[in-house]
Amino acid sequence: VVVTENKAVVASCTKVGDVDGASALNRLLLRDKARDAALTQLKAAGADLGASHVLSPVADIKWKGEDYKGVAYRC
Repeated sequence: VVVTENKAVVASCTKVGDVDGASALNRLLLRDKARDAALTQLKAAGADLGASHVLSPVADIKWKGEDYKGVAYRC
């Protein structure tokens, strides 16, 4: 599963559901480690839905830790 912040990548894909990359552990981790953990959670949640991509702000390298949510798509 690919996590992206670029809407154009999923423009022609089918939405399969909403996913969340947050966990209680993320709040305790440093931002870089929280981002890695959130990406892992988003990929796993997307895979559970049969998605190939997840659109999420977590994919942005400048992500600040505010939003852990994403939308899963099958392309």
